[in-house]
Amino acid sequence: FSHLKRTLKKWYNNVVIPYENFNARFENYPVEVDVLSRFRSKKEQAETLERVRKGQIDIIIGAHRLLSKDVVFSDLGLIVIDEEHRFGVKHKETLKELKTKVDVLTLTATPIPRTLRMSMLGIRDLSVIETP
Repeated sequence: FSHLKRTLKKWYNNVVIPYENFNARFENYPVEVDVLSRFRSKKEQAETLERVRKGQIDIIIGAHRLLSKDVVFSDLGLIVIDEEHRFGVKHKETLKELKTKVDVLTLTATPIPRTLRMSMLGIRDLSVIETP
């Protein structure tokens, strides 16, 4: 979480795709966390999109909905992706476009062969978390 803390200190927006307990982890900190999901009402989505655009949300949690064209970040600093293999080609292309401008942390217990190969060749950095 050190990189996330650094980007928060610089007032960047951060994207976490997805992490279910994130809100609880930050409840004692001055960090604004929200969720953008297709399962929320249109009104709730519109309110969240406006707050993201204005930079009023520090960490936005979601999945594919965060990659929609109507999502505009005021100053994106970090994207955390859990289980990259769940995204289709179109979504991965959108992520590639975002990756040129921000740091990306991809977490997986079952890497897709291409990602694993890129890591093994040194094209992508690789870290192993050995403790639960």
